Amino acid sequence: RRPVLAAAAAAAVALSGGAFVGHGVGRPASAPSRARGLSVAMRAEFGDIRPMIDASVYVTDLDPITAEVDISMIPEEMGVYAVYNDKDALQYIGLSRAISKSVANHVIAFGPAEAGRMVSKVKILEMAGESKETLKATWERWIKEHMEVGGEIPAGNLPENADGAENRWRNKGAAAVKAPLSLAGVRGIETMAEALEAVATAVKKHPVLLFMKGSPAMPQCGFSAKTVGILKELGANFESVNIMDPVANPGVRDAVKEYSKWPTIPQLFIGGGLIGGGDILA
Repeated sequence: RRPVLAAAAAAAVALSGGAFVGHGVGRPASAPSRARGLSVAMRAEFGDIRPMIDASVYVTDLDPITAEVDISMIPEEMGVYAVYNDKDALQYIGLSRAISKSVANHVIAFGPAEAGRMVSKVKILEMAGESKETLKATWERWIKEHMEVGGEIPAGNLPENADGAENRWRNKGAAAVKAPLSLAGVRGIETMAEALEAVATAVKKHPVLLFMKGSPAMPQCGFSAKTVGILKELGANFESVNIMDPVANPGVRDAVKEYSKWPTIPQLFIGGGLIGGGDILA
């Protein structure tokens, strides 16, 4: 197991989209008796490095309207986290500068068809202010704890070309999502006329443009998350506008509705024409 773990660790500590990524199938070691049963060697090796049993547990939910994964309860702090599927099987152990962003990226990477099943529960140990070395040591302890009680290296933590590896946990697709546009630019937007002009210019300039609530990395409503998930599944190269950002896009929320004569957000434009929102895109 040790050579495989070493290979997994080497693959896991690369920076990706602001997150240190560690990658994670088996059953969770949740009972205190299991933690007490860890070997003396394990406890000696890691000393004060905190075990998985110290983590808080967050159960994700499905939005009753959109059936999208609700991860609004996930904290934004730096730390180590473990993700379980709907069968309570460990899928991934990761470390991140911003856990909520990393979990959102996982949801996007799996898309609306699979995210609810794959991201069902998250164990989180918040570690604000800790060093990268401490984060990595905690991640390694969690992996070894899981293996010591009979689990295997989680599929997302396996080297990329290993049998059984699930590379979507590595967040490569999610990390490649572009930052939202700023329609205000350096000139700013002060009137509705200027906001309408900015919307019209952006729609004509960008072949695929999504007006949404939040960003592709962190959608702020289920319909926006659903639309981003579909675009990601299709491999679409698209730009986005966060209509909730009052600095980058003041007045754009009302302006895009006036421009398109469509009352709801998100709105997807392709080739200058309105396609619609997540329901129509689906």
